[in-house]
Order: sequence, then C-alpha cells, then structure tokens
Amino acid sequence: MLFHKKETASKNGETKVDNRRDCRSCSESGELPGISCLISILENMKPGVDFANEISLIDSHILDSVDIMSLAMDIEKYFHVEVTPLEIVPENFQSANAIYEMILRLNAAR
Repeated sequence: MLFHKKETASKNGETKVDNRRDCRSCSESGELPGISCLISILENMKPGVDFANEISLIDSHILDSVDIMSLAMDIEKYFHVEVTPLEIVPENFQSANAIYEMILRLNAAR
C-alpha cells in the first residue's frame, strides 16, 4: 500500500509530516488500520516521542486528559470503534500497544 504524507510547517519552522492519511486509506478500504496508523496519530499529537517503545505515556505525563480525548476521537474516526468512558482508564493508554489492544478488543466486540 502506498502512503501519502502531508508535510506542514510548524510555528518554529520545523517540517511536520501528517501520517494520518495512512489511516484514512485503510479505514476507507474497510480493513482495520494497523498499529502504524495509531503511532502516526500519536506522533502528530506529540512529535519527538518514541511511541513504539514508550510504556508509560500516562505515568510519565506524556499524554494528558486533553490528549486522551483527542486520541479517542481519532480512534473512533480512523478505526471505526466507539471508545466509551469506561475504556478511558490509564491501563488502556500507557503505551501504543495497550491502546491498540483496546482497539482490537473494541473491534472484536462490534
């Protein structure tokens, strides 16, 4: 699959790549986007964090409550699952793997 990345300039002049298009192409085809889509979403939220290896996103205060709500909306948009308030607990958001496991669980329950 080809991924198209949109580059944008930030206020400080750095170029930022928007990888969420990767997610859109998967979700439009009906297949569940992979963890790389989730990591792209996270990297767009917080550039410079190693989301593939970070295991304490909540405990280390990398993600705050506003980030979690924004992430929940993106998960619903790109993964077509409903993130209910019952799912918004620290254990589900400590790492990209934990978040993706939640997505898989929610997808299986549909």
